Amino acid sequence: MRIRPLILPVMLLAGVVAVGQDMVQGCVVDRTNKEALPFGKVSIQGVADSAITDVHGCFQLHLPSELGKQRYKLVVAYSGFERYSSPLRRKDLRQGRVHRLTRIPIGPDPPVIKFKD
Repeated sequence: MRIRPLILPVMLLAGVVAVGQDMVQGCVVDRTNKEALPFGKVSIQGVADSAITDVHGCFQLHLPSELGKQRYKLVVAYSGFERYSSPLRRKDLRQGRVHRLTRIPIGPDPPVIKFKD
């Protein structure tokens, strides 16, 4: 019975936290063929939270409104692609933006070594 009185204050606190946040949104695509890159990690340099792109390569990342006038970078990590970073602009908080990643060049196949029986 003592748990019930705690529910209302916790719900009110969650509402206060949600009000003071901005959202960065956008999509991540392959630079060469413009295909969406699902399940990539998107983060803001200097901020603990991160997001994962959905099956369409899009993401939404909630940020504290205390970004202030500091300069932050949007960072995207995706296997097989170069690490991507771009300055985060204030208008990125309201408009989606497409971020194009470049594939890491793959060298020639390694030589095959055959052993004689």
